[in-house]
Amino acid sequence: MRLGIDIGTTSVKGVLVVDGKEIFGAKVVHQAEVQANDNKFNEQCGIKIIESVKYLIKTLCEKVEVDHLSVETVSICCQMHGVILWNAEGEKSNLITWQDGRCNKKFLQELRSYSSLTNCDLHTGYGCASLAWLSANNPIALLKYTFSGTIADYFVYHLCKTNEAIISDHNAESWGFFDSKSKTWDEAPISKANIPLSLLPRVVPAGSIIGNVCSPSFGIAVGSKVYIPIGDLQGSVTTVLKGQPGTVFNYGTAAQITSTHPRPSPDLPPSVRSCLYTSTLDLLTAASLNGGNSVHTLLNLFNSIPGTEVSYDIAMELATSKRDTTLQVHPCFQGERHSSMMGSISNITPFNFTAGDIIAATLRGLVANLGEMMPKHLLDPSLPFYAVGLAGREVLGHYVRETWGEFETVGAATAAYGAVLYDTQI
Repeated sequence: MRLGIDIGTTSVKGVLVVDGKEIFGAKVVHQAEVQANDNKFNEQCGIKIIESVKYLIKTLCEKVEVDHLSVETVSICCQMHGVILWNAEGEKSNLITWQDGRCNKKFLQELRSYSSLTNCDLHTGYGCASLAWLSANNPIALLKYTFSGTIADYFVYHLCKTNEAIISDHNAESWGFFDSKSKTWDEAPISKANIPLSLLPRVVPAGSIIGNVCSPSFGIAVGSKVYIPIGDLQGSVTTVLKGQPGTVFNYGTAAQITSTHPRPSPDLPPSVRSCLYTSTLDLLTAASLNGGNSVHTLLNLFNSIPGTEVSYDIAMELATSKRDTTLQVHPCFQGERHSSMMGSISNITPFNFTAGDIIAATLRGLVANLGEMMPKHLLDPSLPFYAVGLAGREVLGHYVRETWGEFETVGAATAAYGAVLYDTQI
């Protein structure tokens, strides 16, 4: 039996896998958000997240009626880009998440100018950008910490008592200032940004076993082998592709389209980034900041009107009957990493401004936005195309089909299960 854990932005999920098949699963919402004085900050309490992982494991123990999970291996994936700092004495910072907005455009442009890499992929919320901001604005805070890593690296540090911070090449790449060819930190810009190189975690290849469970306090049998955590992108894609070539459209809080490409990757526009995947394949990913969150923004608006109650399911029904609406919505209410353009609504008439029109136009706009972010010439039409979960349903599926052609709908991609498949079968 194998255990898979996904430490996400809003929840932690776990699966037990036997003979390559998921037999039990559980989910715990961690509610770890930390209220900050600055609304540009987005931080979470690492301890709350770790306690939620413990409760998740306890829940799985109850499902199989044991006190401790006797598993052969533990595979983990997590929310990418974010960074948490800690030391051996038990002090730790908050987790600065991928949604953090403290790094402004000018600051990021200066950081990117430090790197000689052709495509320096660095945005606000990325680990190295957050560390550079701390170095520039609160350098004393960095002095008391010895280690940094993703929230999953912090978990593994305690689970295996590694005495050092270790990160996979997947997650290191997601921090920025990382040379994907040599799979090493890009030391020159790190030094110019006044980030102590000793603070950065040691990088190992995804799929590496880095230790064993050393304490029964987490609910996992002592001695179980633990793999280095990978990114949740790689985990969720593996659930669908099983390491094989293909294209995946996923619609969740944010929407993204990801396609495999033989290494090396081609020249890419700013809206697409190349991510390490297997020994021979990279992932080309257009990851929007907008998706289901845009629809929920509108639902919150509708439901703020006294006497109005529009659920998500009702909204989808209304949109289905208005899928050919002439209303135009550019639903980038959260902005995008590569662009300064925000959301807009246009071409309004007295006859196309109903809730159904607005939701339908929003869904069409989300798909169109991804279509612009991921140019068609980067997608191999011979590869199988998968729409995950809600992405293939009803009116949203209609717009996906209009943009990219026929597809196969698959169930929700469980990144925790994908982490197990990645570590044991790829």
